[in-house]
Amino acid sequence: MNDQGDGWLLERDGKVWTFTINRPETRNSLTWEVRGALLETIGAAERGDDCNALVITGAGDKAFCSGGDVGNQLASLDDWPGDTMERLQFIGEIARRILTTRVVVVSAVNGGAFGGGCFMALAADIVVAHKRAQFGFGFAKRGLVPDWAGFFLLPRLVGLAQAKNLVLRGMTLDAQRAYDMGMIAELVDDDVRAKAREVAGEIAAGPRIALAMSKQVLVRSFETGLDGMLTYEMLAQTVARRTEDHREGVQSFFEKRPPVFKGK
Repeated sequence: MNDQGDGWLLERDGKVWTFTINRPETRNSLTWEVRGALLETIGAAERGDDCNALVITGAGDKAFCSGGDVGNQLASLDDWPGDTMERLQFIGEIARRILTTRVVVVSAVNGGAFGGGCFMALAADIVVAHKRAQFGFGFAKRGLVPDWAGFFLLPRLVGLAQAKNLVLRGMTLDAQRAYDMGMIAELVDDDVRAKAREVAGEIAAGPRIALAMSKQVLVRSFETGLDGMLTYEMLAQTVARRTEDHREGVQSFFEKRPPVFKGK
């Protein structure tokens, strides 16, 4: 079952959903409608148990996402600061939800990912990129600073020294260098969306509760001390051990067969 709107498309294939930014004529730049649809999709994925993994990608083969729509940016140059802050809070909420939602998020970076589009891709739990992809950090070249949780993400992915280098020089990286720096989990030279859906399908078939808790503990790992992380582990493991999926995992091990998880 598919849904679509102005500039976006949502495909549902079992427990794997794919959200496509469908504006190839603008290199998949982001309008407010597309941003809102992505946020609503994450919320819908969290409700119930219809979705275990969400793939985010861009239409065509040239761009994943080029960031904000330039026309909108020009129109907002003289906006009141309060209006700007309200819009940035909305963008920050999308980034926060990608990072913290219990649903595992996979980005399929099929081409250029620039500005906010770059950090949207990197906010995913697993980044799958085509070898032709590029990652652009050119905010400084437009007199801006990173948003989309970029200040949170980048030092955690590449370290503080490299984060400063990328942001302060407004650099653009090819996919191989981004992979070498640890930004990308999978680098492919064929169908990047198929690979991303394969990864998402593998995750979607896993123990949903255990995976959701693992994701939510991991995202807190850099700002939580040892005692706090041990407490998170204790609580999460206590919950996981009471799930039907844990029982199935143990039983399948002794029966020498692949586990069949039900997400319970």
